[in-house]
Amino acid sequence: MIIKLMVNSLHAETHTPPSLLIAIVLNPQCGNPEEHRDLCLAMPALNMVFEAESLGIDSCILSPNEKNVSQLLNVSNSSSVILMVGLGYEKKGTKHKKRERKSLKELVSYEKFES
Repeated sequence: MIIKLMVNSLHAETHTPPSLLIAIVLNPQCGNPEEHRDLCLAMPALNMVFEAESLGIDSCILSPNEKNVSQLLNVSNSSSVILMVGLGYEKKGTKHKKRERKSLKELVSYEKFES
């Protein structure tokens, strides 16, 4: 099931399938679903990631195809899976795309906004 869920998520091919995948479900009965929706769901996801990291557990945050993943998990039509958090240990020898970091000078500006 984890593989099916990952296939229905953005950029899942860049992650090793985790041992545990937690679906974060938006229930519209818990207030206005559009008001602070992303923030209300991202904060618990980040807390899971930070706690896992403190315990030496690898993690990834996935953006699912809401419709497909909600169907796979039999989530009611009034709710939807907005985020998924994968937890586990990375396989040794996994190849990663080399990421080039921008310098701090490229990211930070002082006294004015620069795009």
